[in-house]
Amino acid sequence: MISSYKPDFRLLVVFDQSKAAHVGLQNAINFAKPINGAIDILYINRLSNVKKTENQVAFLRELEEERQRVKLEMQKLVNLISETEELTIIYSYTYGNLIEEVQKHIQTTEPDMVVIGRQKRGFLNSFNIRKLNQLRVNYDGLILLSGEKNNLSNTKNLKLGFLDENEINTRFNLIQELIKKTKPVLNVFT
Repeated sequence: MISSYKPDFRLLVVFDQSKAAHVGLQNAINFAKPINGAIDILYINRLSNVKKTENQVAFLRELEEERQRVKLEMQKLVNLISETEELTIIYSYTYGNLIEEVQKHIQTTEPDMVVIGRQKRGFLNSFNIRKLNQLRVNYDGLILLSGEKNNLSNTKNLKLGFLDENEINTRFNLIQELIKKTKPVLNVFT
């Protein structure tokens, strides 16, 4: 039987297994539940994280082993979240440059919001202001930066800030749904 479920909004979570990425995923879940949203997890691994060998066959074997390991971990995570939170969640895994891979994925999936778990050091820390601006050039949706300690479910007063009013106007429907349906109350400002 084919399901006719269609979410109202799509949230893309850039993921790397860090604590900040897990908090970002939890924040995406907290946003997605009240607004009938679906979550798309994008796991990007840098090639520099794979052991370098002079033998190409050994390198390809190492890449495949890493892909299989991540696939199992992500499938467990997706299954757990899907069952406990009753949300539609899909995931993708790729190697490459963080910004380039996120931009390609955004062009393909057209999410309403991109959630980035930003940490002090590490992979996703490379989302500095220059790279965020580079990402924003080709994406007119919302970008939520979530730190290691910024779990929205633990917050009594939520504030969502925007760089300019144009951002609010381009995603007005999503923002209105978030304001209406999030608890605690969500304050929006520019």
